[in-house]
Amino acid sequence: MIALRKQARYPSRMTRASLCLLVVASLAASAATVACSDKKKTGADFDTPINAGGTGGVSGGNGANDGGGPVTDGSTSCNEATFVDSFAPLRRLYVSPGGSDANDGLGTASAWRSLANVGRVQAGDLIEISTGTYPCGVTVTVQGTAANPVLFHAADGARTATFECVSDQYGFQMLGASYVALDGLVVTGAREDNIRIAAPTAAPTSFPDHILVKNGLITAAGGADVRALGASNVDLISNEISTSEALGPRLDGQGVELVSVRGARLLLNRIHDIPDDIAVHAHGGSDTLLFDGNKVNNVAEGFRLGGTSTPAQFLTDSTVEFEARNAVLVNNAIWGTVSVGFSVYGCTACLSSNNTLDLRGAQSAVKGGQGNTGASAAARESHTTGFSVINSIIAFESPPPARIFDFTSTETSGFISANNMVWVSGGAAGSIQSTPDIAGTGVLVDSDPGFIDGTIGNLRPGASSAAFGRASFVAQVSRDATGACRTERDIGAY
Repeated sequence: MIALRKQARYPSRMTRASLCLLVVASLAASAATVACSDKKKTGADFDTPINAGGTGGVSGGNGANDGGGPVTDGSTSCNEATFVDSFAPLRRLYVSPGGSDANDGLGTASAWRSLANVGRVQAGDLIEISTGTYPCGVTVTVQGTAANPVLFHAADGARTATFECVSDQYGFQMLGASYVALDGLVVTGAREDNIRIAAPTAAPTSFPDHILVKNGLITAAGGADVRALGASNVDLISNEISTSEALGPRLDGQGVELVSVRGARLLLNRIHDIPDDIAVHAHGGSDTLLFDGNKVNNVAEGFRLGGTSTPAQFLTDSTVEFEARNAVLVNNAIWGTVSVGFSVYGCTACLSSNNTLDLRGAQSAVKGGQGNTGASAAARESHTTGFSVINSIIAFESPPPARIFDFTSTETSGFISANNMVWVSGGAAGSIQSTPDIAGTGVLVDSDPGFIDGTIGNLRPGASSAAFGRASFVAQVSRDATGACRTERDIGAY
């Protein structure tokens, strides 16, 4: 294992899950059994053994109704914790359309007019931003801490404070900042990225760490709506992210781009209308990633784990030999006009489970190939190994795809397909080419998932669907696409 620039502080659940995947991958040729304890924040232990002799992270299961009872402890919430959940601010600052940047910002009567004074923000500050429209170009460098983070908050509720980036290159820049959260803000129209999380200099000694964006609307960037470069512990939770590349198609206009990011969680976001690019792209040695419960529609590609040409100047470790590693893609719903549901390029020990795809005009559901980290003579080949597609609904509306799975033959080492439901409208899924083959333990071919209304993205299976109770246990899946705790082992995101 290659040592990267620093050890990030990951949630313990992610660490155990990632280590388990690596152990399973190394034992794939044997009949050994590995037990992974995955203690959720609610206190439940998952000790179901993982059979490493061919099911790669799936416990037993013969594809029949073997739900085996609840998969959680029955708690009503399976939410992930954040560093602002119990935030007790040391100081409050106020921003209002009626304020003045000549004020001290310490009270509603002396509020700032904008965030031009953001350089005065200190660890432990809560910045209350009243309803109104504000200029962008906000550069945040403050070093918060776990005990005293910094929170920029829409004081009157989510999406009431709008940052319109009419001529600004960036909306918000987090340059070497740590423990900083944006809650409920609208950021729109930057010429480049609406939110950019990066090191402060070209030869940095510090990198952003623990950055949280939640409950926001991030839209209409000329480049990416959110781009993180060389950061650790980046969380995007319950945001709407849309229409990046607003100035026209380009090569780097993803909804979310993560380059050399260690530790990221994208949870319960809605990402849509990015017809010429990728909704979420993680590459350049990104490691320990959780993409859970996101709704994605009308994009060129849903998720890309890894890449084919990450330039060396963007790498925090020039010797890294993987494009992405330990990425967990679960409980996501992808629908509408989408060319490829998700893809993997140089992705090591990556898992896809309990996702639902209902694609129109798609080339394939899942695509895989070789990664290529670095540039020219310094480039390092990386390969996709140990990738799994488990417990997922893969459906295609007319016309049928060219392929179901579309992997380069050299990138299928350790590939596992198990307990999936594969269906093609108006055609036989089994007759469509697929590399690797869609067959596997418990796979249901040509079984209509019976979505309640796929035209509007209601991808819950109907009451007569065969998806109910047929999934195998996967330790990383404790909730569904709504964030509710799972109580049954059903195929798909719901």
